[in-house]
Amino acid sequence: MIKQEETFKERCKARGLDEAQTEQAVAFIGEFEKAYASVGLDMENITPEEMKEYVGDLLRQGKNEEGRILALARYSYLLKNEPVYLLFTQIFGSYGVLPSISLRARQLAGEGIGEELFKGIEVPPLGSLPEAYPPIVQEMMARMESRLPSELCRRILAGNHHRIPESAFDEERERYEKASSVDEYLIGRHARMVDELQQHCDENKLWYEQKITQRVVDFVKSNQELLSAIREGDTLYVTKIPYNPDKYLTETDPRMKRYLACHCPLAASTILKEGAVVPPTWCYCSAGYEKTLFDNVFGESLEVEVKQSVLDGSQRCRFAIKLTESVGRKKPLE
Repeated sequence: MIKQEETFKERCKARGLDEAQTEQAVAFIGEFEKAYASVGLDMENITPEEMKEYVGDLLRQGKNEEGRILALARYSYLLKNEPVYLLFTQIFGSYGVLPSISLRARQLAGEGIGEELFKGIEVPPLGSLPEAYPPIVQEMMARMESRLPSELCRRILAGNHHRIPESAFDEERERYEKASSVDEYLIGRHARMVDELQQHCDENKLWYEQKITQRVVDFVKSNQELLSAIREGDTLYVTKIPYNPDKYLTETDPRMKRYLACHCPLAASTILKEGAVVPPTWCYCSAGYEKTLFDNVFGESLEVEVKQSVLDGSQRCRFAIKLTESVGRKKPLE
């Protein structure tokens, strides 16, 4: 019997797994614990480096099915092994993005050009570590930037490549509809997000993949661009919360600070390497992620511009999202 088995089963079922899938998830965890029992390791004390070796073995054996990797991720979260859970968020954060960009390229640039751009580019299999992606991203970006107009290249990248469903924004749309203006909605969203962070800080719980301390809460509270936006005329300005916000706030080395700010597992590792550069245009993928909220809230496909990014040497990622005239007609901007 694995640790906290009943709680783990309950969490699996809460994620939509049926009884057979839940039992399979438990079996996957049992296999993992059996593999390390002889050396005194389990999910509570295994390190990210040791987990990388285990996942590497799964890849080599063809046992990298999604259900197994998800089970390991959920179990690491349950047993509060935060470093290992963060490793799994990076693994899943990498997977699926490149195929989505390839599909969008075919849709916007045409099937022939899209096919040419991605010919021979092999996406790493599920379970691959983030370090496997930067060379592929560099090759893909070199092709896109050399063969496409810059505006089209940016449009392709600035999509919803994490495939967040529209239903995820239902509550935000309802809050927007109830607000008297765009500004009131933005102010209210920021206040709600600060309250959410404060709760996670007080309960010492991860907020998505991020550790929230009081200085992180205060940092977000001090700038409405973080986790919401500030409107200037017909433009929203959004600053991305750093990936590792607590360490970011105390880091003094500029390069490391940029690395701690970067959310993208497909590019972040290159920040720490000399000469291994993913071009800043890649950050339009992150811009697309940020605008997805507002696309869904306002019911419009909005234009976005990268104003600053850690890949261009800045200490933060900041985006400008252009509101359409119809947004202003539906609800006052002020």
